[in-house]
Amino acid sequence: MANDTTAAARITTITEEPVNTWLNRPLASLFVAFFYRHTSVSANQVTMLAIVFGVAAGILFTTGSYAMLFLGALAYQLSIVLDCADGQLARLKGTSSEFGRILDGISDYIVGLSILGGALYALLTSYGSLSGYMILPVSQDLVLPLAILGFVSITVHSIAYDLIKTKFTSIVKTGVDQTVKEQRDLEARYRREYTSLPAGKRIMLRIYLTYNGLQNSLLSVGAYSRLSYSPSEREAIIERERGFLRLWSFLGPNSHMLFIVLAALAGDLVFALWLAVVPFNVYYIIMLIVTKIRMRAH
Repeated sequence: MANDTTAAARITTITEEPVNTWLNRPLASLFVAFFYRHTSVSANQVTMLAIVFGVAAGILFTTGSYAMLFLGALAYQLSIVLDCADGQLARLKGTSSEFGRILDGISDYIVGLSILGGALYALLTSYGSLSGYMILPVSQDLVLPLAILGFVSITVHSIAYDLIKTKFTSIVKTGVDQTVKEQRDLEARYRREYTSLPAGKRIMLRIYLTYNGLQNSLLSVGAYSRLSYSPSEREAIIERERGFLRLWSFLGPNSHMLFIVLAALAGDLVFALWLAVVPFNVYYIIMLIVTKIRMRAH
């Protein structure tokens, strides 16, 4: 390609979630600068710190009081920012690793389960006091089904977005589809080293392989299923898929997280669930249809 650096910057901008571009990453850069200049904290330690604040937010949610929901929302937003900072710090220090990527991926689900569990507990045990804050009230009997549907919806949307982002970003930046390569490499390593790996790493590797398989089963991108691409193909992808990739960027996990934070700040946890279950799912279905049409066209 004529200018790989420019192409990499363009594809990163196109596929990045708008909330990250305008809010989370600018805040994360402040933490990265501090950690890099004044501490010896590693990227993996920042990931663990993000988990601590995320779990703490879930615990604060369980109290069911408006004040604790407000503090929980702030703790959750800090967790999100730290989650953005760990990768930046790893790249700055040159310490990016497979283990770090797996840990970062799993941390999102640990925090997500903590937030969902805390919010669900609050709604089930403090429904009376929280119902006064609800924009769209729901019967207490429907809280659990709505929470499950919300969590599943957010997970599915995030998995699909992550596949799209990783696939197209790696193709344009390196000419190699990282989603295809990583799946092949991890499967080979799992078969080759399974018995010699520590139990913890075996479990993490198995979870990550399952996650990758789920990604590919949820979204068909058959037109881009090859391992490598030529410079001209990579340049064409940027021009051809710019709008398509930008539309997918609104389904990322941090888009959902923004609404959860805002809903918690307002004391209305149910509103974020409604958003995930209804408008976000409608948008997701539309994007699946658009993706299928585009992939057939190419």
